[in-house]
Amino acid sequence: MASIKDLSNKFNDLTGVPKILDILPLEIQIDILKCLDYNQLTTLQQTNSQIYKLIKHFENKLARRNFSVLKIGSDHDMFSYSVPMIRYPITEMVSDFQPNKELEKKWEIALNNKIPMYFYLNEDDRNVYVIAESNTCFYRFELFKWPTKIDHLIFARHCFELLSHCHFDEIIFERIVFNPQIFNLIFDDLPIKLNCNIARLLLNNIDYDNQALEVVKNNLVISKMLSFRFIWAAFTTLYEVDKYIFLNFLLNGGANIPLASIYYIGSAIELHKEVIKFAETSYDCSKMVNSIEFQRLEWSMPKFSSRVKLIRQKEYIKGENQHIFLKYETSNVHNSNLVFYIFIWKEVKAETIHRFRIQKLIRASIEK
Repeated sequence: MASIKDLSNKFNDLTGVPKILDILPLEIQIDILKCLDYNQLTTLQQTNSQIYKLIKHFENKLARRNFSVLKIGSDHDMFSYSVPMIRYPITEMVSDFQPNKELEKKWEIALNNKIPMYFYLNEDDRNVYVIAESNTCFYRFELFKWPTKIDHLIFARHCFELLSHCHFDEIIFERIVFNPQIFNLIFDDLPIKLNCNIARLLLNNIDYDNQALEVVKNNLVISKMLSFRFIWAAFTTLYEVDKYIFLNFLLNGGANIPLASIYYIGSAIELHKEVIKFAETSYDCSKMVNSIEFQRLEWSMPKFSSRVKLIRQKEYIKGENQHIFLKYETSNVHNSNLVFYIFIWKEVKAETIHRFRIQKLIRASIEK
């Protein structure tokens, strides 16, 4: 019997696919559809209504249209593109969705309360667009900061629904971030997810950071890395560590994030000590980001507990200086199967470290 891969290889031109799918069990139909890319699926959807409904029903398991970047930009961002632009102004966007009476009432209340569509760091950024960029073109969706009509919310819902059916190499929130309350409002508390490999955030203050991290936690699916940068003035005036939302997110809100990488912290606050303490002593590490990395640091070498063991070290040359890589292992005091690897990079002669990573893993219990 031909394998799924053999069958899908014969379908490059999609000739005969509808008839063959009709005679196969549903599970095999889905396996074949998983072998097709987004463009092939789009073409196949146009063959008949049954296949259209099948692909539509299982679209979350099938290939998505891929874009290199999704970001929110202002007017001056428009001039940096050399590929054609496809505009989606609110007056031309057509959506079949109409809110029911209960949802429309919620929307009317929100409009009267002037709920913003997004938050930004620079108050001069008045005209804001959602930009989805590929190698051949970029799509621009215009958003009002202060929606005033039901049509504005229908447009926003349609825009985000389209974006949720795509995949992005990067999602960037550098100066502007969506209002997480808008997602809950327009989708009536149903989860809406934007899929990406890497998400990049520029953090500045508690209010803005709260909104950005809420979107990351509830509305992004990140397959590789979440990257943070800080506006320096903001980080040098941080509050006490236990009150800072950013650290709380790393330790209690990022369970689905494989890696969080943080840049340009300098010597302001040595967060690695708090992270190690949490890893070793917390009763619940289940919501902690799986791997946390701090880069470009000037932090002191941590003073480890007796639980920490050095398991590897290696010296290397970087530039003209001798550096050393150190790998340690420790475990949680309440669960010995919860293991953490600690990685440190530093100059051999330096008293400070310039890179730190901690990685969480579960060690399988050994049955006696």
